[in-house]
Amino acid sequence: MSVSGWNFKIIFAENGREAVEQASRHLPDVITLDMKMPEMDGYQAIEILRRNERLRNIPVIAVTALALKHDEEVLTKLCNGYLRKLVSRTDLVRELMKHLPHTVVETIQEDGHLQEITSTKMIFPPSDEVKRLIRAAEMGSVTALRKCIADIKAMGCNINPLLIKLNHEPKTSILTRSLSS
Repeated sequence: MSVSGWNFKIIFAENGREAVEQASRHLPDVITLDMKMPEMDGYQAIEILRRNERLRNIPVIAVTALALKHDEEVLTKLCNGYLRKLVSRTDLVRELMKHLPHTVVETIQEDGHLQEITSTKMIFPPSDEVKRLIRAAEMGSVTALRKCIADIKAMGCNINPLLIKLNHEPKTSILTRSLSS
């Protein structure tokens, strides 16, 4: 299923067994997996995905209604991310952006004119690196900021758009996802 206004394809599964079969057939870029499903739950599906050589490195985002601290700890060990039900579009897009290469197009106001800034293949740094960057900024340490930025770039993250965003007031943002061939 193609999603109107978005450049990516969604493949649905009715249960965990079907999710594993679809993943094997299509090798998706990311898997969102409900943890409570008929026939095979998300936990069982993740076990199978992680044992499969072709599927083990595909990021899995758990979707769950559970909110207990213990459940969150288990999910963060098993999965690359998780979302609590009811999932908002904003939360879903934000989580997908952590795991998928994408293009961000921002319109900024500069010298009274609208200007578009585009970055390609942007991957956001892990949240602990972002927190470290924020702490360095709060301390006002240019040395610590430079070290954080160098570490994030060494991970392969393109944070130039983040640095541009910090310098400008964005007016709109658009996220697009390129399909793999």
